[in-house]
Amino acid sequence: MKASTVALSLVAFLSFTGAGALVPLLDAQKKASLGASAPATPPPEVAVPGVLLGAFRGLVVDYLWLRACRLEDDGKFYEAKDLAEWISNLEPRLEQVWSFQAHGLAWNLCAATDDRNERWHWIQEGITLLRDRGIPLNPHAPELYFTLSRIYSDKIGGPFDDHHLFLKKQLAIQLVRAFGPLANVKGPLGEESDPDLEGLVQAPGLDAEAQALLAQLEKAGLDLNAVDPTGARVGWDVALYRSPAACTIIKEAPREVMLRLRRHFRAEALAALKLDARKCLEIERRYGPLDWHGCDAISLYWAIEGVNAAETLGPGRAAKERRRSRPRSPSRARSRRTRASREGRSAARSRGTSSRRA
Repeated sequence: MKASTVALSLVAFLSFTGAGALVPLLDAQKKASLGASAPATPPPEVAVPGVLLGAFRGLVVDYLWLRACRLEDDGKFYEAKDLAEWISNLEPRLEQVWSFQAHGLAWNLCAATDDRNERWHWIQEGITLLRDRGIPLNPHAPELYFTLSRIYSDKIGGPFDDHHLFLKKQLAIQLVRAFGPLANVKGPLGEESDPDLEGLVQAPGLDAEAQALLAQLEKAGLDLNAVDPTGARVGWDVALYRSPAACTIIKEAPREVMLRLRRHFRAEALAALKLDARKCLEIERRYGPLDWHGCDAISLYWAIEGVNAAETLGPGRAAKERRRSRPRSPSRARSRRTRASREGRSAARSRGTSSRRA
C-alpha cells in the first residue's frame, strides 16, 4: 500500500515537472504559429467574453459551432452568420470559423437575394471579413488565403452567378482606382492602360512640388473625396475624368510631378485593398503579363500568399496545401465520379441480394 502510494506520488511529481518544462516550448511554438504580425493583445470584444466565461469558453464555442452548422443545414443563414460572429470573437485563432463565416456571407447570403447590389454587398462582406480581420489575426492559416482566393476565382470570376457580369464590373471599378484605366480605354490624360507596378513599388510621399500641384488641381475642381454609389472613393483617375479644368492644368504640369501624384493616390487605393505592390510585381514577372483589373490576377495573388503561409508551417503542411490548391484535371474528376457511381451500383445490388435472401 505504501509502495503504491509512493509510486503514484512520484509519477504525479514527474508529470507536473515535465509539464512545467514543456510550457516554454509550447509558448514558443504558439508564438511561431501566430506570427509576428498577430496582435499581442486581443481587442476588447474578444478579450472580455473570454475572461467572463473563463474555463467554460471551450464548451460554449463547441455548442455554438454545432448550432451554427445545424442552422446552415436548415437554411437559416442569417442566424448561422450571427453565431459564427460570436465564435470568431470567442476563438479568433480558430481559422475554420473565419472560413465558415466568409463562405456563409459570399455564397449562402449572397444566393438568398436576387438583387445584384445586395449580392455584391454580401460578397464584399466575405472578402472584408477574411482580408481585414481573419488573416491579420491568423497570418499563418493557409485556409483563409485559399478561401479568399476562391471568392475571387469562383464566386466573382466564375459564370455560375446570375449576375456574374455585374460582379466582374464592380470588381474592375475597384481595381481601376489602384491600377489605372482598363485595357483599350484611354486614361483622363489620353494615356494608355498601364498598371505601372514598378512605379507603385517606388511610390513616394507628396513633396512640395506635388503638394503645390495638388492645391492647384483642387482649386480647379478636382474632388478626391467624391464617392461612388457604393460609398467608396472614386480614386485619382475617375476624379480627373470628372474635372476637365484639372485635366487641362495637369497636362501642362511637369510629367515627373504628375507621375508622383498619380502613383501616390494609386498606391493608397492599393493599400486599401491590402495588396502589396512589390508582391504584385513579383507575380507579374513570374507569371505575367496579367490583367490586374480582373479576378484571376487577384485570385492568384491570394493563392500564392496561402502557399507562402503554408511553407511557414513546415514542408509537410506546405506539400498538403499545394496538392489541395492544385486544380483537378477533368479526366481525373470524371474517373473519380465513374468510380463512385460504380461503387454505388455494386452496393445497391448487394443490398438487393441480401434483402431477397431475407
